[in-house]
Amino acid sequence: MASHILILLGVSFFTVGISALPRSTSHNVRQEDLDPDDQSWIQNWAAVGDSYASGIGAGNNIDYSCSRYDNAYPNLINNDERLSGQQIFEFKACSGAVTNDVAKQVDALSSNQDAITVSSGGNDALLVSLLNECIYGWLISFSNCDKAIASSKNAITNDLPARLDNLYSKTKGKLSSQGAAYITGYSRFFDETTNECDSVTFWMILIPFAHREYLTQARRQQLNGLVDMMNSALRDAVSRAGDQFIFVEYDSPFGDFEGRYCEPGVKEPAPNRADLLFY
Repeated sequence: MASHILILLGVSFFTVGISALPRSTSHNVRQEDLDPDDQSWIQNWAAVGDSYASGIGAGNNIDYSCSRYDNAYPNLINNDERLSGQQIFEFKACSGAVTNDVAKQVDALSSNQDAITVSSGGNDALLVSLLNECIYGWLISFSNCDKAIASSKNAITNDLPARLDNLYSKTKGKLSSQGAAYITGYSRFFDETTNECDSVTFWMILIPFAHREYLTQARRQQLNGLVDMMNSALRDAVSRAGDQFIFVEYDSPFGDFEGRYCEPGVKEPAPNRADLLFY
């Protein structure tokens, strides 16, 4: 997974984002002179966010309090040879962080950042509740997945926008005059093109005759739809935040790499499948 994430996000960070910058950099380099293979102009950068940024499960745990892992994409980017090797990197992402927590991470950053990656929103959409009620059943022997989905939709629609606006306002205050914030989206968990997973369950409590949720095609479509809603909310917030903010979409490549659950021809559960891009 780590090498794929470097490709999916790192390339966006170095190329898509750079091309989207409307101005010269903070170090008096003209935009037309920027070389995607030479990012030595980045002197200060930071990564904030939730478990998608902390890299939970990717490599070795280097910070148990926040489940930061050494193969998290911010670390991979920071070790990329296209950077100078002298850049100052602040890694504040923390597993489980909601958007208001991420805003506090931003508050703790130094000023004059040339780039900040931000992963936030999923936990505001009650991700843990969704995983528990609809997929894994860690804590319950019964569930109300439809209610959990409705609650998530409500949170995305009514609660998240103002929280994102506050977060991005704080983020902008930490950027250099020509810096950029890269807002990472989320990827759909499931392939939904076939009914091959309709009889599959990831339910953890397997008491005989107890309720469990199955990964039917309809259920996978519902859960993927929440990811689409989240990404739409993030795009809208990025548009409101201004031209220093860039949305990084990496959902499509997850499908290209066949990195989702329930890919055609895969007999699930297959948590150790080499191409799986989720932990």
